[in-house]
Amino acid sequence: MKYPRVRIVTLIALMSVAVSATVFTQSFEVVSIKKNAGAAVDGSAERPDGGFVFRNVSIPILIARAYPANVPTPLSQLSGLPDWAKLRGDAYDIIAKSPLSRPATPEERAAMVRALLAERFKLAVHLEKREQPVYDLVFARSDHRLGPNIKRSDPGCEETLAAKRAEILEAVSAGKLPPRDGNVASCSPYLGRLSAGVGDITMHDLATNLSPQLAVQRPVIDKTGLTGSYRITLTFDMRASVLGLETTPNPAAPPSLFTALQDQLGLKLESNKIMRDTVVIDHIERPAED
Repeated sequence: MKYPRVRIVTLIALMSVAVSATVFTQSFEVVSIKKNAGAAVDGSAERPDGGFVFRNVSIPILIARAYPANVPTPLSQLSGLPDWAKLRGDAYDIIAKSPLSRPATPEERAAMVRALLAERFKLAVHLEKREQPVYDLVFARSDHRLGPNIKRSDPGCEETLAAKRAEILEAVSAGKLPPRDGNVASCSPYLGRLSAGVGDITMHDLATNLSPQLAVQRPVIDKTGLTGSYRITLTFDMRASVLGLETTPNPAAPPSLFTALQDQLGLKLESNKIMRDTVVIDHIERPAED
């Protein structure tokens, strides 16, 4: 079934006091939602225009895409979700077609997902300030000397990719290239099961990528003040990290993430607490499938 493009009005109560109506003019032209039949396969494919295909996706993941700057980590801490909508609850296969004929900005992507959630899941939320534990990414040494596994990128990765994106868009506009279904390569290194990351990355993106590797998945906030891109090699024992260990009990294993950051990059994580906008769920319904 095709759903026409509509304008969705979502009420957001800022800091639980002021309520304002925001009209999102961008919404998906076509949306298909089916409850996942139990297939264990996860995955997603995203188009530059903001359209996507998600398999076995949970509600908190969608909310994180709709409110990327506000959703607390871990996603299991989202306040107000019924059991069926939590991380281990219902999962869905979703296909969404964007109305845009150009690459979508991050703000437009988030707005279209908010519209989808409001229309199909009847999601209503408000934002309020709550104290949340975080980690600050800071220098490990008082003289701010970096470790042996981090070097300034030359030229900067972000600048190089921005120029490449502009070149591709110009060629597409001139009809020399077809519209691309994929994204230009990312600057972020892979941090995952193999416990190693190699690549160019900004400190902001490094902080963002560190949070999922921690047992207590607090947001990590870059407080280094370093700008531009850096080439890093980071090797750590992911098992120790997910157990919350600051040192690894196996001498033959790589170090824990906490130790690796200090020894390899000259950085460290410091515990802190901040007042932060938090998404609170007021209402949500299971969607009608199509």
